[in-house]
This record gives sequence, structure tokens and C-alpha cells, in this order.
Amino acid sequence: MKILKFAGLLLSILIINSCTQDYKDEVEDESTVIGKDGEDPPYYIHNLYLRFHDASGNDLVKGIGIDKTSPNITIGGVAAGSNVNPDLYTLYVEGIPKLIESLYFLSGEAFEWLYPDIANGNYDNLRFRFISPYFGSFTEKIIFKLKCPYLFGDDTTHEIITWWKPSTKANGCTFCYRIELADKEFTPMDEEKTYFSIATVILEGK
Repeated sequence: MKILKFAGLLLSILIINSCTQDYKDEVEDESTVIGKDGEDPPYYIHNLYLRFHDASGNDLVKGIGIDKTSPNITIGGVAAGSNVNPDLYTLYVEGIPKLIESLYFLSGEAFEWLYPDIANGNYDNLRFRFISPYFGSFTEKIIFKLKCPYLFGDDTTHEIITWWKPSTKANGCTFCYRIELADKEFTPMDEEKTYFSIATVILEGK
């Protein structure tokens, strides 16, 4: 019994050690204050975590291929936060065709560990990120164009239409207050709880 308790304690220490720096980096990354309060920031950061479910509540992100060679978050030696394999999707922002975005995967377990106060079930997440390219500009409506057969079950490019407003918590950060996908509207979590936006999207017919 003592051996089992010691092994459990050792495993917990290893998990915490492997996540601590990544946790610090992630939080600092999401909550960075850009510029001084009362002044226009040099750019705005839009961060959106999406959970994709089917009509039965099944996690459609789970099992998606990720880059396991250089994850920035690991739990128990398993990649829990990393870029999605770029061969599995194409993603860009409408109106800026040269801006190719990368999808970031964060497991439900890692999300719960990083943000226990807002965790909502052990569902995996995909992060969509956009940084406004012009000094002092604010982009309210952003359309992400995503083709991902693993997620949608087809080769069609799907439009994820998002609306944003400046965050009240940090200069330069933004909050997504509305999402449309396949003629359905989804509402992200209240901005007062996060420095980023998070929402669950239901894909009908999956």
C-alpha cells in the first residue's frame, strides 16, 4: 500500500512539473495587456476556444491528429496541448487570403487543469486565433474558413462567422459575443470569467 501511495504521489509531481511552465506561458499568453490603459493598443488579439459536439453530445474533436513531437503541454507524458496536424485541415481568415492560421488543440483534461473554474466536462478544444494586422484597428466581424474532414465529415470549406468587442479586462484583448455556423447561432461564455472566449458548437447531422 505504501508503494502504491508513493507511486501515486510521484506521478502527481511529474504531472504538475510537466505542466507548470506551460500553464504559466498559456495564462500569460491569454491575458497579456497590450499597451497602456486609456490608449489604443498597437493590435488586438482574438482568441476563441471551440468545442465541437454532434447532436448526441459526442466530442468531435477527440482523436484528431496533432503534432506530438513538440507539444507545449503534456500530462503524464501524453501530448495535451499542441498544434493540429496541418495535413488535416486548411484555415484562413476571409478578406486576408495570405493570412494562414493554425489550429491549436487543448485536451479537456488540460483545459480543466488550467482553468478549473470554467471547465465544463472533459471535452477537447480547438483554438482559433487572429491578431489584427493594422495599428490601432479593431476587427469586429471575423470569418474563419475551415476545411477539416475529420471534424465535419466532408471536404467542404465551412464558414465560422464570429463577432467581437474589446475586452473590459485587458487592453488589446477581445471577447467573442456571437458565433454563427451552418445557419445556427451560438453564444460564448461570459467574458468576465476569461481572457479568451469559449463556446460549444453543435454540428447537426453528425
